[in-house]
Amino acid sequence: WRLWQDQQLERRLRQQMLVRRAAREEMRSLPRYTMREVRRYDGRDGGPLLMAVDGLVFDVTEGREFYGIDGCYHSLMGCDATRLLAKGILERESEDESRVPLTSEEHEQLRDWKQHYEIKYGPALGELQVDEVDRANLHAKS
Repeated sequence: WRLWQDQQLERRLRQQMLVRRAAREEMRSLPRYTMREVRRYDGRDGGPLLMAVDGLVFDVTEGREFYGIDGCYHSLMGCDATRLLAKGILERESEDESRVPLTSEEHEQLRDWKQHYEIKYGPALGELQVDEVDRANLHAKS
């Protein structure tokens, strides 16, 4: 009986390891978007609406009434909206404000927003690739 239990446990652990490995592989296979690419999709030309949230890029074009040029959340389009969502604000922070780390409550709010986008708009299109120029202008919008 003990041998059977050990085998079952080993089988479950192996399955869990395979699931985790597959999830890591899926994340690695996501295309990468630069901030420059994300900025191009702010909906000003009637095209797709992209936003970055916590290192992931989401297509929220289906929510054009909210995120389009006349929508109340348009300021989140074409940028890294991570801090804005975490803090529950719609206007860019000052350079000094953007240096202050997020609180645990803000991290929790960010997780909730990320989950919202995954549920409502589907899985992320890709990962946000931030280079040195982007890092210097992380919350700027061209």
